[in-house]
Amino acid sequence: MSDTERRILLGRIAAAHGIRGDLLIETYTSEPGGIAAYGALQTEDGARELTLRIVRITPKGVIAHAKGVDDRNAAEALRGTTLYVERDSQKKIALGKGGQKIKEIGSLARTELEEMLERRVHLFLFVKVRENWQDDRQHLREWGLEWDV
Repeated sequence: MSDTERRILLGRIAAAHGIRGDLLIETYTSEPGGIAAYGALQTEDGARELTLRIVRITPKGVIAHAKGVDDRNAAEALRGTTLYVERDSQKKIALGKGGQKIKEIGSLARTELEEMLERRVHLFLFVKVRENWQDDRQHLREWGLEWDV
């Protein structure tokens, strides 16, 4: 699998914002502020990692502070930089902070199963990232995920 296939484009640094090194980021995530939830993001060449902390969300994009970018000059140098995440890091999102998301999913599923089966149920949940899952139309259809692109 090539580098570009192993990574997902999440956004682009549009400009520096203010004098303290904040960045205006055009995000490609479903929720603009969600870009920080992916953890360390990589530049296109993979030479640098940026960890973002959201300052605020504006109509123009997300204002964020990147660890290690402490002044306007450093922020300006990043203008136009595209931000990527490794596909495997999506597993962290499914698990949630401290495993909270997977616990919530398990709790809801267990409750529904217990009501259906009218007995106590114990679930053991695992998260696995499947290679190229988003490109396997047959597998997506089996899960009821079908759409025209």
